[in-house]
Amino acid sequence: MLREPVENLISIYYFWQHLISIGQGGHALFEHVKNQRLSLLEVAEIPRMRRLMSSSYFGGYDMRRFDVVGTHDNRTAFVEAVSHLIGVPLSADIRVNVTSPSQERENVLADAKLIAKLRNLLQDDIRFYEACATLSNGVRDDSSTASDDWAPPPG
Repeated sequence: MLREPVENLISIYYFWQHLISIGQGGHALFEHVKNQRLSLLEVAEIPRMRRLMSSSYFGGYDMRRFDVVGTHDNRTAFVEAVSHLIGVPLSADIRVNVTSPSQERENVLADAKLIAKLRNLLQDDIRFYEACATLSNGVRDDSSTASDDWAPPPG
């Protein structure tokens, strides 16, 4: 299940902020963010985070090979498609690792200039996400695919 890249980065950032607040350690990138006290924008500038979905997670993979591709904003339909595919009842109501709401996070979501900067930084992932939307929730338009419409940036 794919999540819109700006929403995904914001979610990761505030989840990491929560982990930092409780003294949790983690992988090298998390430790870098923690030790350098990076802002959301600074995290978005990290190349690995800028292309998290398009390169780190799925770089070069033909997304048509998945039986179902879903989006977080249409979670129920995705879970229903997976449930049907595997023949096991699943619930879209089960959620884990949900970051608690905060005023700071709400302020970020309401800041149009910051969101525009994030969208610019995450443009490769946004293009990839939008191309994958044609595969969303088991409804495929094979004339236009994520692998055809998106190519990873050089380097």
